Amino acid sequence: MTETDEPVDLYTSKQSRFIVQNLYSSWKPNDDLDLPRSFLTAADVGVFFSVKKPAIVPDVLLSLDVSAPKDMFAKNGKCYFAWEMGKPPDVAIEIVSNKTGDELTTKMQAYALGMVRYYVVYDPNLYLGFDKLRVYELAVNGKYSRCEDYKLPNVGLGLTLWSGDFENSLQEWLRWTDENGVLISTADEQREVSNQRARQAENKVIEAQEKAVEAENRATRLAEKLRELGIDPNQI
Repeated sequence: MTETDEPVDLYTSKQSRFIVQNLYSSWKPNDDLDLPRSFLTAADVGVFFSVKKPAIVPDVLLSLDVSAPKDMFAKNGKCYFAWEMGKPPDVAIEIVSNKTGDELTTKMQAYALGMVRYYVVYDPNLYLGFDKLRVYELAVNGKYSRCEDYKLPNVGLGLTLWSGDFENSLQEWLRWTDENGVLISTADEQREVSNQRARQAENKVIEAQEKAVEAENRATRLAEKLRELGIDPNQI
């Protein structure tokens, strides 16, 4: 088995897509030498940690220093095979949509055994308690330890809850930040910034043109005044 036909609800589908699109739209990670790092993030892709164990399917995965398989239609390109990629994902995100998903038990154990560095549980409807967002980091003992904040320092990212519009849905969304807590821009936000800069540049051109016209008008009026006084402005 390399695929899953288990359906997800509409919110989970949109939320997963938002998290994935957010990184591909504007995140540019660099290594310690300030060189670009490749990454793969995907939604609802089966992850195999071993040939003898079934896949686990996180709502979102993120893996640094890897790239998508060249042939994604090939059998070994349809899922995330840890031995093919050379490493497990760095981050696995589960979005809780009911009370039977085992996000804090079976799934957590599976990700820990698979050596996934960060495990994130987003519970928008509070099915699992009073915390909407939980972030865990794998400790040296092979078990997850809950983080005090929502930062993932080893991947240079963080997470936050953000209220806003995505695909014409005004909701609270789980969203990426950089390591300093600044929101990673969405594609729409980047387009708006670009449009705003273009408008500002256009306004500056118009303002410069208006100033040039005004200066020319002042020069014309001054020349007329001088002529009225019997002075040739060209001789000044």
